[in-house]
Amino acid sequence: MYDWPDAKSLLSPWKIAATTIQMQVNVKQLGRALRQVSMAEAASMNLNKLSSILLRHIKTADEAYYVSEMVRGADFNVASKVRIPDNVGL
Repeated sequence: MYDWPDAKSLLSPWKIAATTIQMQVNVKQLGRALRQVSMAEAASMNLNKLSSILLRHIKTADEAYYVSEMVRGADFNVASKVRIPDNVGL
């Protein structure tokens, strides 16, 4: 039987900070890709997938705040293309 890691290790400030940094880097890369004609279509599809995954799992105000912190610094190209899925109760 698999032993799940201690919840404290999953919610450590270091893990949360690392996830936030990784998300910010990904969002910035998507912004750059959206500005390049040759990469814009794939970047748009990836952004739709990312926003769908993130927004479908938000259940509380705290989760929404955390996601907003993760994508802080997104440029206009990214922010203007985020598509909110139909089944999200925002």
